[in-house]
Amino acid sequence: MAYNYLPKNQSVLRLKDNQYKIVYCSLYGIISAFNFSNYIVYSVTEEEFDRLQRLSEDNVSSGAFNHTLLLINNVNLKRARVVSPNNDGIYLVNNELVEQTDAEFIPPNNYDEIFYTVENYEDILSTYNKGRTIKLARKQNKVGK
Repeated sequence: MAYNYLPKNQSVLRLKDNQYKIVYCSLYGIISAFNFSNYIVYSVTEEEFDRLQRLSEDNVSSGAFNHTLLLINNVNLKRARVVSPNNDGIYLVNNELVEQTDAEFIPPNNYDEIFYTVENYEDILSTYNKGRTIKLARKQNKVGK
């Protein structure tokens, strides 16, 4: 049986200090390498990704491409929120998907970097833990008698 599946573009477009740069690394490499900064990731189509690369050469605003928020990393909380279509609370903590139940995620006030990728929510779920998530429970402190 032959499949007509073409792999997705594994590079991302990075916007930092009003400069665009193509990064020849997958989104998952970016997640691991940039855990020290506050960043936001938008999912775009292949066509939009190609258009963004051309726009970046002309130094044109990419605001029209900020329609599908995918990830928000908060370096102080040491976690990234995976933004789902139905707004589920799923996070990346130490490269594992986690359902956070005991702490509120607060997006950073500003971002060091913005990334654009052709990866989407389903791609992230299938990459990390094959779609399984770990549920963190609040620890109960035992009270002395």
